Amino acid sequence: KILDLTSNQITKIENLPRNLEELYLNNNQVNKISLKSPHTSLLHLGLAYNQLSDEVFIDVLTLFPNIFSLNVSFNNILNPSIQSLVGAK
Repeated sequence: KILDLTSNQITKIENLPRNLEELYLNNNQVNKISLKSPHTSLLHLGLAYNQLSDEVFIDVLTLFPNIFSLNVSFNNILNPSIQSLVGAK
């Protein structure tokens, strides 16, 4: 239920196990999320030190609706819209 892929030069998130609850992708190069549907079991997502843009940040909020803990520090998120944060927990 926990997957730690920190520091692996990963560029996109795709094909996640359905029962995954914690995902650590810190210190990678993530700049895209390619999921076909929302991933509802994920509770913690570590994406610090990646290449997330405002658009990918909004994808994170949309594709991981039950997220409880999210770390997106040290990314390229400059001006996320207020609307994207309204549904955040």
